[in-house]
Amino acid sequence: MFNLATITVNFNGAENTIRLLESLGQQTDKDFRIIAVDNKSTPEDIQTLQNFVEVHKNNFASLELLKNEINLGFSGGNNIGYQKSRGEYVLLLNNDTRVERNFLEEFVKAFYEIPN
Repeated sequence: MFNLATITVNFNGAENTIRLLESLGQQTDKDFRIIAVDNKSTPEDIQTLQNFVEVHKNNFASLELLKNEINLGFSGGNNIGYQKSRGEYVLLLNNDTRVERNFLEEFVKAFYEIPN
C-alpha cells in the first residue's frame, strides 16, 4: 500500500502538470501514488496530458489521471482526487510546482520526527 498520495489539478496547464509529474517521477522514495485530476481542459490540453501518462506510466509506481466532466474548480478537483486517494498522508500540489528528488522522503520523515 502506498504511504502517500499526491494530488494535482490540471486546467489547461498540461505543460506545467507534465513538468510536475516529471519531478515526481525522479523521487528517491517510490512509495507514493500520483493522482492528476483534469478539470475539463480543452481537448488538446487533455490529450497532451493523457499522451504523457500513457507513455510514461511505467516510470511511476502509481499514476492515475482522472477526468472531470465539468470544471469543479481547484478545491472541487482536489476533492475528487482526495476521494480516490489512499494511504497515511495526502499532499496537494499546485500543478506549477517542481519538487527536489528527496522532497517526498523528507516530507514523510518529518511526520515521524515531530514530537506528539
